[in-house]
Amino acid sequence: LVVGPIHPFLCLGLVGVARGAASMTRRNFTPATRKAAYERAQGRCQGCGMDLAGKRWDCDHVRADALLGEPTRDNAAA
Repeated sequence: LVVGPIHPFLCLGLVGVARGAASMTRRNFTPATRKAAYERAQGRCQGCGMDLAGKRWDCDHVRADALLGEPTRDNAAA
């Protein structure tokens, strides 16, 4: 029985087992998912609000990939 919050890094050993893999590789967003996240954010960074038009930007997982966050539109942040 675990009491209290679990630190995310303590769970990493279980993630490979949950996915059935000995080592994990980051699951990237598809171009369509990136575009959908950009449009949902109205072309602005969801962290700081900076205008992303014409700039190089990254799409990041809201729930970390290592914590089983899926590479979906709902889990993507521009």
